[in-house]
Amino acid sequence: MSKEVIDHSPCLQKLQDEGFKLEVRGAYLLVHHVPYLNGSGEVKDGILAMPVSPSGFTVSHPGTHVAYWVGDAPFRADGKPYSFINDVLPKPDIGGVIACHAFSCMPDAGMYKDYYEKVTYYCRLLSGPAESKDKIACEKIKCFRFIPEGESPFLYPDSNSSRAGIVGLDAIFTTMKIAIVGLGGTGSYLLDKIAKTPVKEIHLFDDDIFMNHNAFRAPGAASVSELGALPKKVDYFAGVYSRMREGIVAHPVKITPQNDSLLEGFDFVFICVDSREAREGIANSLIQKRIPFIDSGLGAELSAGKLLGIVRTTISFGANYAHLKHCFASDGSSDDIYSSNIQIAELNSIAADFAIIRWKRFLGYYADEQYELNSLYSFSGNILTNRKNE
Repeated sequence: MSKEVIDHSPCLQKLQDEGFKLEVRGAYLLVHHVPYLNGSGEVKDGILAMPVSPSGFTVSHPGTHVAYWVGDAPFRADGKPYSFINDVLPKPDIGGVIACHAFSCMPDAGMYKDYYEKVTYYCRLLSGPAESKDKIACEKIKCFRFIPEGESPFLYPDSNSSRAGIVGLDAIFTTMKIAIVGLGGTGSYLLDKIAKTPVKEIHLFDDDIFMNHNAFRAPGAASVSELGALPKKVDYFAGVYSRMREGIVAHPVKITPQNDSLLEGFDFVFICVDSREAREGIANSLIQKRIPFIDSGLGAELSAGKLLGIVRTTISFGANYAHLKHCFASDGSSDDIYSSNIQIAELNSIAADFAIIRWKRFLGYYADEQYELNSLYSFSGNILTNRKNE
């Protein structure tokens, strides 16, 4: 991803051709191995960073004269600190690294015309004193081999996480293999949210066809031609989200006791099936495999001309599974309820949101003050009930 942005931006390509070690990490351009003098007059190696806002794979002119620094405070040749250091400015999280200092250096023209001008201007100021003192040491720093950030699953930069300052938190997802069993309303909204995290792989399991009624309770908007092709749900959604990222794997199969070995090796599983018997079978298999999972249940019915019902979110991990029997029983005594169960986009979406938030709390992304194993949301009364055990 970093390479694509540099290759499609002439100003960055020019910098790279001149030997600058560049990386685009989220919403920041990083210039690695910049020589400078520290407070003791020693030649050191720092990182210059500045905000970028890619449009597709291309960066335009800088929107600000501000830059950031990862390293000790740089000093001038006379041993005095630079006047452009402005540590009153907030220092962001840059791909998991907190900037040490903020710079505010306005060019004579008022704004930098492109990133080539901004990078070279700052680097001349920072490296000039170091090169005057020990040019050989500076050349050694500049010749260090640059190893870029690990491969991202996204096909274009995730500038949202960087703008929000949560790139460091996102690192918790990068090695995870996730499975979503069932790509109906709730499962499809789950995919929409999970696809926007940097998990390594997302595997989709469902053997059904994507039809008109599915389109009305799923994210996005399917075209008439797409519906007319009668695609498998997993193939349709894999095609949609593969426009954004890699690592989405479609399995057009129904998980049964005969093939539940397909769920081995996952870090987490989301169960979104519309059969009590099926969810119990999958849950039992995951318990045996010691794979944590969340099961989402949704029940709505028409009463006196109005809808009422419950959205259930149930998590199981480690030895925490005794509550499942009671939770699944609350969905009804048989699968008959699902033949007429009412599902609407906002209910599927909120079921997915509750599941995603519970998953992220389990991982430590969000703070967890409840540690509940089961929660019930009554949308008719807007009441959320959490239970740590059953």
